Parts: sequence; C-alpha cells; structure tokens
Amino acid sequence: MYKEMYLLLFNAMTDTLKLLEKGNVWDAKKALMTAQSEAEEIYISWNGDEDDSEEA
Repeated sequence: MYKEMYLLLFNAMTDTLKLLEKGNVWDAKKALMTAQSEAEEIYISWNGDEDDSEEA
C-alpha cells in the first residue's frame, strides 16, 4: 500500500513539475489534487491484512 501511494504521488509531482515549467498552473493544481484524492482512497480502502514489509 505505501509503495503504491508513494509511486502515485511521486509520479504526480513529476508530471506537475513539467506542467509548471510550461506555465500551466491550473492543470498542475488539478494533477496534485487528483493524486492526493487517489492516495487517500488507497489508504482508506486498505484493510490492514496486507503485509507492507515487502513493499517498503
């Protein structure tokens, strides 16, 4: 779960930096907000049965 959230947020930040370099602030903001919502959904839906030690 944590690895999935990390990769999601890391990739969103990379995409956001590219958008900001192009001056596209609105799409950069939307990309971060979407990634935040998706990461929250992953966290909320996690049932605690997984062993995250292999993902770390």
